Amino acid sequence: MVSSGDSLVLSAGSALPRRFLEALEARAETLNDVRIMHSRVIGDVSYLAPPFNGHLRQNTVLVSHDARLAVAEGRADYTPCYLSDWPRLIRDGTFPVNMAVAQLSPPNKDGYCSYGTYLFYVEAARQAANIFVAEINDQVPWTYSSHNVRYSEIDYVIDVSYPHTELHPRKAEPIADKIGAHLADLVEDGATLQLGAGGVPDALARFLVDKRHLGLHSEMMSDGAIDLIERGAIDNSRKLVCPGRSVVSFMLGSHRLYDFVNGNNAIEMRPIDFTNDPMVISQNPNVVAVNSAIQIDLTGQANAESMGIKQFSGVGGQVDFARGAARSPGGKFILALPSTAKDGKVSRIVPTLDFGAAVTTPRSDIDYVLTEYGAVRLRGKCLQERAQALVSIAHPDYRDMLSRHIHERNWA
Repeated sequence: MVSSGDSLVLSAGSALPRRFLEALEARAETLNDVRIMHSRVIGDVSYLAPPFNGHLRQNTVLVSHDARLAVAEGRADYTPCYLSDWPRLIRDGTFPVNMAVAQLSPPNKDGYCSYGTYLFYVEAARQAANIFVAEINDQVPWTYSSHNVRYSEIDYVIDVSYPHTELHPRKAEPIADKIGAHLADLVEDGATLQLGAGGVPDALARFLVDKRHLGLHSEMMSDGAIDLIERGAIDNSRKLVCPGRSVVSFMLGSHRLYDFVNGNNAIEMRPIDFTNDPMVISQNPNVVAVNSAIQIDLTGQANAESMGIKQFSGVGGQVDFARGAARSPGGKFILALPSTAKDGKVSRIVPTLDFGAAVTTPRSDIDYVLTEYGAVRLRGKCLQERAQALVSIAHPDYRDMLSRHIHERNWA
C-alpha cells in the first residue's frame, strides 16, 4: 500500500511496528522518497543504513542513537519541535500523513484495541492519515485510555507476536545517587512528578519511597515509578488533573513495567498534547519536573540536544514542563546533571555553550540547577548572581576556570 513519495507516521519507543518495517525495507528498492516520521526508538533501525538512502528517509523530532550518524551525514532529518506541538502539526497538515502504522493490543470484548505502551502522537496520526495500519500484537499490554481504537476502524491488520523491546533500569552509580538525594530534598509530600528514564530519574525514585501523596503526570513512565506506586509514595490523591491516576503518554522500561501496566486502571494513557500542555501541567499543584542537559552556560542557557553542531537528541518535553511547572502553585523545574562528562575531562557547566550548540531551554525559563555538589535556584537572579551560583555547584577542578570568566565579564 506504500507508494513513492508517501509520508508515513509510525509508533516508536518500545512499540515500533517492526514486522511492517521489515516488509517495507524488503521492497525499498522499488520505492523513492518515502518519508517516515517517528520518535526515538529502542534498538537498531535498519532502514537508516546508507543502502536505503533515496528510498526511505526518516524525519524525527527526537534523534535516536542509531539515527545520529544518518542525520549528521544528511541521510535523515531532524525537525525541532516541542512535543506538545507535534499532534497539532500532524492534524493541520504541516507534517502530512498518507499512512499511520501502530502497534496495538488485541481487541477487548467490546471490540476496542489499546495503544499499549505508546499513545504519544499516534492518535493524531491515525485521524489524519488516509490509511491506518495496525500490528495487532498479543504481547502488547492493555492500558487504559479514552483514546482506544475500535477494531472495525482499522483499515489493515497485521497479526504479530513478539515482545516489546526492553530498556532496563541503570545500576546505582555514586554520582547519580548523590544527585538523586539532592533532588529528593526538593520534593515535598503531595508533589506532582514528571519523571523520565535514565540514571538520575532512577536514583531519584529510590530516594522518594518514603514520601507520601505524590502524583505522576509525565510524558513517560519507566520502571522507577513502579516501586513508588507499590510502596504508596505515589497515590495521586493531591492531583487536580485526573486525580487518583498516574497520567503518561508512553512507557519505556523492562517487562516488569509492561506487566505492571497491563490492565492496571490506575495508569491512564493520554496524548502528548495533553500530558505536555503547559496549561494542563500547571493545573496540578507543586509540580516537580526533572530534566537534564548536556551543557549549561554561566547565564543559565541549557543545551539538552546537541554536541556542538551535531544533533544528539531533541527538544523533547523539557520546555513544556519548564513552563508548566513555572505556573503550577509551588512548582519547581529542575535541571539535574552530573558536573562533568567524559570521565571528568569536560565540565558540563561552561562559560559559553559550544559553537553551534542548540539553546534548548532559554535562561529565562531556568529555575533550579542541580549537580552532585548541590542545588541552586536561578529564577529571578541577575547574570552575576547566576554565574556565581553555578560555579558553586561545578566540579572543583573547574571552578577556578569558571571564576576567571566571571572576572573577565566584570561579574565578580
